[in-house]
Order: sequence, then structure tokens, then C-alpha cells
Amino acid sequence: MAFVVGRTIGQARYPYASPARIARDADRNVRRMIAHVYQQVPFYRDTMRRLGLSPADIRTVADLARLPLISVADLQRDPEAFRSPSRGDEPPAPLLTSGSTGSPHTVWHDLASIYTNAADNERQRALVQRLIGKGPRYRVLSIAALRSAHDTLQQASRTGALWPKWLALTRVVADDRQSYAEIAAQLNEVRPDELRGFGSRLAGLFLHLDATGEPFHHPALVVYASDTLPEPVRRLIVDKYGIPVFALYQASEALKLGWECEAHDGYHINADHYPTRLVDAAGQDVAPGETGEVVISNLTNRGTVLLNYRLGDLAQRLTAPCPCGRNLPRIGFLQGRANDTLLAADGQRCHWMPIERAIRQLDGVWQWQATQSAPLQVTVALRLRPDCDRDAIARGVVAAVRAVLGEAMAVEVRPVDELAPLVGGKIRHVVNLLDEPAGGD
Repeated sequence: MAFVVGRTIGQARYPYASPARIARDADRNVRRMIAHVYQQVPFYRDTMRRLGLSPADIRTVADLARLPLISVADLQRDPEAFRSPSRGDEPPAPLLTSGSTGSPHTVWHDLASIYTNAADNERQRALVQRLIGKGPRYRVLSIAALRSAHDTLQQASRTGALWPKWLALTRVVADDRQSYAEIAAQLNEVRPDELRGFGSRLAGLFLHLDATGEPFHHPALVVYASDTLPEPVRRLIVDKYGIPVFALYQASEALKLGWECEAHDGYHINADHYPTRLVDAAGQDVAPGETGEVVISNLTNRGTVLLNYRLGDLAQRLTAPCPCGRNLPRIGFLQGRANDTLLAADGQRCHWMPIERAIRQLDGVWQWQATQSAPLQVTVALRLRPDCDRDAIARGVVAAVRAVLGEAMAVEVRPVDELAPLVGGKIRHVVNLLDEPAGGD
């Protein structure tokens, strides 16, 4: 408990620390992790020796670029190569990813990293407390699986330490298998200060509330993570219902990676623990203002160690100071996944992003999902506002798809009441069945 309390003190102010201090802290964590992996983690030990590198050669965040980029495929191929030796006095904390990059995989976390992430959560929670106008024990309703990653981590950490009561939220879980009507009833019963969940699940809830017109409890703010809250639904929540919306950036590989501040201009990255790069297809850092794939180095977790790891998300590199005054570096909001590609009529791979930008301009589209089932067949499922011009939207979608994939592409536009989620609850905006294994699951 002493570690958690001591670590928590000062975290609310840490985002305002000087860039030089944040960089020094990150570099110090690099040296600690490199010394560890050189002795204890097979992949990095073998790779560094093969490349003729010693811990003396990797002492700063910039030096991490001397290590190879790794992907989920590398982790899936040999997960034990990225693990530190297990300790008998620590309960295991495995997290299974949702499989949005393909197949699910497991990332193990050690207790020290769980404690550190919990304490560092004060960086974002200080903002939440100020907006809510209450102390640390405000009420949260979280739309999640009853056995979620949060519960796995909490159980592991409670086994190893006693936590101060002032760090504990009043958290109620709304089972995400319930209908939106049942979740709405729980929202009215719990009356939370904060409503939290997957972006797609929160979108479904607010579209249900808007369609029924029934009165509902307005939380002080909505916080989403894991997948995207479509911009039209975000505007509905903010503009029509007056509820501020904030995003978290987190993953099984990086628990408290980043968060949105009151400037609403991207994510502040906890760079002392998760220095982040944005790279192009060739693995080179992109220029300011350009979009690249997010690459993280987890300098905290010694369970499954991931350095220079491709998360698969696409975001824009931001370099301008944030108007909020915080000095943690920023990246833009996520713009999809690197593997969100469709096969064009000429056989070329094309990213979904240009099509999505065009669909966002169509008035009346709440959510969308594209599925390619054959080389010249794409189906676009749309969740639409009731009073929209469906024919005009259908024409706009067909034109947007063919502008990118070619005029020979057959495009079916299908209005739906719900979009199909993954097993883990996320919604993929692009489902390319041509990439699925034959008879795959």
C-alpha cells in the first residue's frame, strides 16, 4: 500500500511537469527496462546480442529505435520469448486481447506495473474529479463484461496489497449482454457521475435513448475506450444532451496509454512509461501532422515485455503545445487500424480511411461497417437517423466506395438496427472476409 500511496502523490500535477523532466523520467525507465530484458527476456537478449548491442548502447527513448519493430504476429508466434521469468510470490495477471488485429493473444502483467498504472490513473482522474465537482469516490457506471480486464487486474492487485479507501471508486458494472433498455434502466437507478464503456456500446445506448425519447439520468460526463465512438453520436451526446465526452487510449499491451483533456484535441500520452512513435509502412517515423501506425514501448510491465511494438492503430503526429497547459506529448484521435484494408477492383490494397471520410460527410449516418465478401463485392451496413434521406445516402456511399475501389466494384448498402460486434464486444469498421482463413472462426 505504501508504494501505491507514495506513487499516487503528485501524479495529478505530473502532466504539467516540464518536457525536460518527462524526457528524463522516460530515459531512466528505458535504462532500467533494457538492463532487465538483456538479462531476463529471451527475445531481447538474443536480438541485442545478434545486433552487437549492449545495455550501454540503449540509454534513451531515441535509442529504442535501434531495436527491431515487433508485431502481434511475433508475439503470437512465440509468446514465451517476450516473458520474464515468473515469480512464485506474484499472482498471475493475464489479459486476453479482443482479437481486433486477427486472433486474440495473451499479455501478462506483473504486480509492480499494475500498481504503477493504478497510481498514474490520477493524472486523468484529477480532470474527471474537477469536472464532476466531487472528491475521488465519485460514482461510475461501466458498461462491460461481468468478468472484464478491469476485474482481472483488480483481483491480482488486491491479492498483493491493501489499497487506501480514498483510491477506490464506487463502480457499478452494467452487463454489456443486456439490452439497451435494461442498461438505460440501470443508468436511471445508479445515477452515476461518470458513464463509461466501449465507444460502440455507448453509441448504441445513446441512439436507443434518443430514439425512445424517454427521460434518462444525465451523467456529468461520458468516457469511452477500446473502440471508436462515431463522431455523429459524439456530437449528439455533447450538443443535444449537454454531456461532455472524453476518450481513453488503453490496450492490453499498455494499460494507461493516454487520455483526452478538456481541449478535446487528441490524447496525452503517459510517455514516461509508454514512449510512442508513429511510423509509416516502412517503419520510418512520420513527419509532424502526418498519420502513422502507433508503436509503443512499455517501460513498466515486466510480465510480457513489449518494446517497439506495433499496436495497429493509426493516428496523427501532433507537436504543438496543448492549450490545456499539460506537457505530456500528444497524438491525434485514432483514425482506424492499419489492417482496415479492402481489395480494389484492380487488385490493389486500399485503406478504408478515404471512404470513411466521405461517409462522415453524409447527413444522417450514425454508424457504419464495410464487409468485403468477394473481390468485387462490398456491403456497407449503416445505422441511420430516422428522418434522413436514405436514397441520397445510399448514392453517396456507393460513389465513395467506387471512387476508391473502382467503378467495377458492386456495392450493397444495407440499413441495419445494430452492427455486428466481435466476440470481445468491439465493432470492426472493416471486415475483409477475403483475409479470413478458409472455414476460420
